[in-house]
Amino acid sequence: MKNRKLSLKKLLLFPAIFIGLSNCQKDDSAEINDFSGYYKIVSINSSIPIDCNNDGIKSNNYLQEISSPHRLNNEFSDGFFRVDNPRFFVEVRPTKSNGDNYAKRIAFNFPHQYIMFINDNSEMPFLSFYSSELINYSYEFMENGVVKIKDENPEFQTKTANNLTIQRKDKIEFELNMNKKIFDFVTKKWVESNIRVKYKRSE
Repeated sequence: MKNRKLSLKKLLLFPAIFIGLSNCQKDDSAEINDFSGYYKIVSINSSIPIDCNNDGIKSNNYLQEISSPHRLNNEFSDGFFRVDNPRFFVEVRPTKSNGDNYAKRIAFNFPHQYIMFINDNSEMPFLSFYSSELINYSYEFMENGVVKIKDENPEFQTKTANNLTIQRKDKIEFELNMNKKIFDFVTKKWVESNIRVKYKRSE
């Protein structure tokens, strides 16, 4: 009689375990949302004209400015920034490669100028390289394609950019709007501009 009761308990227990595992599997897969993945820059526009490559010409086309060869001592060097470099791709988590971590995080990896000065002379700036900045953000979905962004490292990142907002166009494109500090080689100063960046999902 005791064995029959034990067998009955096992029969009742197995379906409960199966249902529990099924629910976990559904919850986990639901966390990989249609926003997750990698995106590359399509265009970047600035609200004010800026000279980023030290050629003496200001432009509102920020992407063209940072993609063009940079002038130093009347010579031009290429290759500081390329849109196809994965180092500057946006990473929207969670992705399948994140394992069991389903936190909604964004690393924009936005190209930020690293400026140095010859002999510490403020009148002789030059571009050393582009660093990948704006990497520590969380997000949540709002209505009408709006994605609310939270800065998880404001003490550091607000020195580079602030007021970040995202508007999804569809499942493969979104637009980032922000106020960003940019070094202008004509005035030889850091200026703040409103920057609008269009991204498209990387293949």
